[in-house]
Amino acid sequence: MGVAGGLVAREPVEWRSRPWRGAGPAIGLVGVLFAGLAWYAGRVAHDGVWAAITVVAGLYVLSPLTVPVRYRLDGDGLVRRSWIGERRFPWKRFSAWRRTPNGRVAVLRFAGRGPARWSGGLSLFLPEDDRRDRALETLVEALGPESQGR
Repeated sequence: MGVAGGLVAREPVEWRSRPWRGAGPAIGLVGVLFAGLAWYAGRVAHDGVWAAITVVAGLYVLSPLTVPVRYRLDGDGLVRRSWIGERRFPWKRFSAWRRTPNGRVAVLRFAGRGPARWSGGLSLFLPEDDRRDRALETLVEALGPESQGR
């Protein structure tokens, strides 16, 4: 195991996470909430600036759930690609990980002290086929066993 550094050479695991992953009704409800706030700011409060800010904030909040993403896990770390851009995260950037109760998402906690630790983590929407086990094995090799309750 190569904790927070590098892995033993292993074939990369790649997959595409579909848009609108997660609870569709919840995503829709959040979208309606932001649309309602934007409508209120623009039509009732007559404040176009706040209406525009609300629309941009809604798009930002919902983008991780609605934009298709490609993931790649390998010995160097995690690569997350979408039409918005590409981000590379070396394994040392993370300190721990855990799965959500439904088992469909792995939440990788950022390493560091103080504000870096409070910045949350990265949600890794796991593949929904046989690559899930390989992805989980890669996380265990890179970051150690799944943490409980963190």
